[in-house]
Amino acid sequence: RDPQVCESFIDQWYFEALLTLAARLNDVHITNAVRLLIDFTNLKILVRARNLGLNPEAFKLFFIPHGSVDFAPYADKSATLALVERLSRTTLASVASFLLPENAKRSMTEFELVAHNTQMAYLRRPQMSRRASNAAVLTYLRALESEVVNILLILSAKQIRLSAEDTLWRIHDPFGVSYA
Repeated sequence: RDPQVCESFIDQWYFEALLTLAARLNDVHITNAVRLLIDFTNLKILVRARNLGLNPEAFKLFFIPHGSVDFAPYADKSATLALVERLSRTTLASVASFLLPENAKRSMTEFELVAHNTQMAYLRRPQMSRRASNAAVLTYLRALESEVVNILLILSAKQIRLSAEDTLWRIHDPFGVSYA
């Protein structure tokens, strides 16, 4: 019944499926892209916990395994600066900055936008688009991610008793179909 617990299980299943697909393709660039998506998801967990004033330690079990960074040691609030420093010279730097105290008032919407733009920039790198098969797989991954986001959106809308009309216009369609 709790959308955040549901989201955690869906994310874990989703990323497990993506890693399996990446392993079957035997493509290091696809595998690295999936690991990066896992890292963004784990950062989102930390930022969300901080924004809600919750102890991130309680969120350790929600971290998605097999990213490029093990986030569990950084769940404690005192380790936040160490994590930001560790990520400062990586693709995750702009998103990790949301964990800094001076950025505590920034919204999750802004976080999601920065994370999405950073992910898209990574996926547009030349080594990701050299092979046509990469482009097809990455398009599929983004569409699958949109489906997962829509499921979570619908679950949350049901929980707060949002009308079907109000829910429909919030749905993200990766194929450009209008639901409204």
